[in-house]
Amino acid sequence: MQRIDRLYGKIAWTLIGICFAIAGSLMFSCGTFHLERFYDVGEVYDIPRNDLTQNGNDTMVYDAAIQAWRATGECAVKTFVASSGKWRYIDMPLSRVDGGSLDASILCYDPENVLLYQMETVLLEGQNLLSLPDVKYSRFDIVLLNQAGVSFSIDRIQLREQPPSFSKSRFVIAFLLLLAAFFLVTGILSVCYQKAFGPLPWYTLAYLLQTGFLYVGRMGRLCAGGFSAKTKARIRSGLFCVLFLLVQAAFVLGFYGSNDWYRYLALGYVLIIVVIALFCWEGALSYRNWNNKLVASWLWLWILSMISDFMVKKKYPYTGYIMVFAFGFLFFMWGNMKRKEQMLADFLRGIRWSFWPNAAFCLLFRPYLPGYRYLGTAFRPGYFAMYLLFAWLAFLVDVDFSFKDKASLRKDLLDIFALGMCGLLLWRTQSISSILPAALAALIVCFRLFRKRKRARFLGFALYLFVFAAGYAANGYG
Repeated sequence: MQRIDRLYGKIAWTLIGICFAIAGSLMFSCGTFHLERFYDVGEVYDIPRNDLTQNGNDTMVYDAAIQAWRATGECAVKTFVASSGKWRYIDMPLSRVDGGSLDASILCYDPENVLLYQMETVLLEGQNLLSLPDVKYSRFDIVLLNQAGVSFSIDRIQLREQPPSFSKSRFVIAFLLLLAAFFLVTGILSVCYQKAFGPLPWYTLAYLLQTGFLYVGRMGRLCAGGFSAKTKARIRSGLFCVLFLLVQAAFVLGFYGSNDWYRYLALGYVLIIVVIALFCWEGALSYRNWNNKLVASWLWLWILSMISDFMVKKKYPYTGYIMVFAFGFLFFMWGNMKRKEQMLADFLRGIRWSFWPNAAFCLLFRPYLPGYRYLGTAFRPGYFAMYLLFAWLAFLVDVDFSFKDKASLRKDLLDIFALGMCGLLLWRTQSISSILPAALAALIVCFRLFRKRKRARFLGFALYLFVFAAGYAANGYG
């Protein structure tokens, strides 16, 4: 581990050089300079794989036994539908061609079934690149005349605006030259800088950030100075709950995908995060030890993201600024807490609080449709499943398995009931990436319950199972 720490700068330098060389090599290969699309060869449309094996008429049929098309008539026709656009090239590699070649006609039609262009060509086994005039066609036919019985296999069909220009040899040569140039130029600059000013003071930036956080953090005395530790913890949980509900409200109302609303939503999230950080205030603030590789990696990642905002237009910009200044301030104030684990407890409690409005909304306004993956309060099943996974874990860790204390037992039963509701919602999303971790976490908790089996006894197990089933069935009502 110490050896990795010593080589950290060299590893990061090498990885940056490789990324730079790959990007430059791709731009060199296609002959363009485009920061948003390194390999810019125009639009490309792939004919769906099913269409390459799906029969359309009786004159040309697909033989699944030999995985090839066979012409059954003297005028065999296979039709393919094209996506909207002006496709100047058809890239169509063939294999298993009888005789090694086919005499074919390519006919292009518009949406009104009017013939726009016809070309006679010879299709060879291997690569075939057909050049077409600047016409906007909606479908094209491959026609074979007087070749009944001939067979061939279509590996793929790509409709392209520009011809493919990638060359492995050109890419490798450009990559090696650019990588060598990067190492040479940056190495010389690094040596010159260190001789003139000494080692690169990366930690100065982290120190300046903490200095700014110190001044802002003193406002925490005005916001949270008059509250007890318990009250501040509940306020933080409430703010986390509001943060989750705000995100899900944006999903439901369709604001999340809107560029016009994104800036307002981002501003709201930042304000909530800053207020949560201020309510972490417990007394005099001090500098934290951020002189480590983890902080360096995190900081430079988001600084590069900030720089990229000036170079490439993004759908969701300003992420780097939010992470460095808003979350950086939160991490700083969190680091000044005496009981740092309390923040995690507040976060989990905020998730638990946010689950009940979510469950009510799903029950009342998001009925389940059999045969479809459940969206819940998100616009994709995977997003909703990710939230439910966190809710599942938050309720699991809150269960105490204390059967003698009535207050703990009531809380446990409420948590188990919520787990039943959460379990059904999670199952309806059919998101394996969330269902499997949830099942693993449940097995770990069952092992914990097994260790307390003498205190639980049979009645405790039966009560927990009954309440879980009630929660599962209650949510199934919607």
